[in-house]
Amino acid sequence: MRYAVGVGCFLLLVALGAVAWDLYFMSMGGQFKLSSWGEFWYGAHSPSLNGFKTFVEGDISVGLWRSFFRPLLNLPALLLFGLPGLVLATLPWTLPRIKAMKKHRKQAYRPEQPTA
Repeated sequence: MRYAVGVGCFLLLVALGAVAWDLYFMSMGGQFKLSSWGEFWYGAHSPSLNGFKTFVEGDISVGLWRSFFRPLLNLPALLLFGLPGLVLATLPWTLPRIKAMKKHRKQAYRPEQPTA
C-alpha cells in the first residue's frame, strides 16, 4: 500500500509540474491551455520522445504507435497523471471505507432467522 501511495504522490507531482508548465507559457503572453502529454514530454526532453517513437515503430509495431501511443500522447498531462495519482494517493483512506460499506451492505440484507 505504501508503494501505491508513493507512486500516486509522484504522479500528482508530475501533474502539478504540467500545470506549472502551462502557467509558465500563459505568463509568456499565451492563453491558458492544458498541454498534452506529448507536448509536455517533447518540451521536457525531445530526444527521449523521438527515441521511444523510433523504438515502438521499428521494433514493435507501427500500428501500436498509431492506435495506442499517439492517442495517449494527445491526452492532457494533468488528467493523464492527476487522476491515477489521486486514486493511488488516497487508497489508504478510501479502501477501508469501501470494505466497510460492503460489509455493512451484506449485514443489512441478511434475512432474519425465524425463532421457534
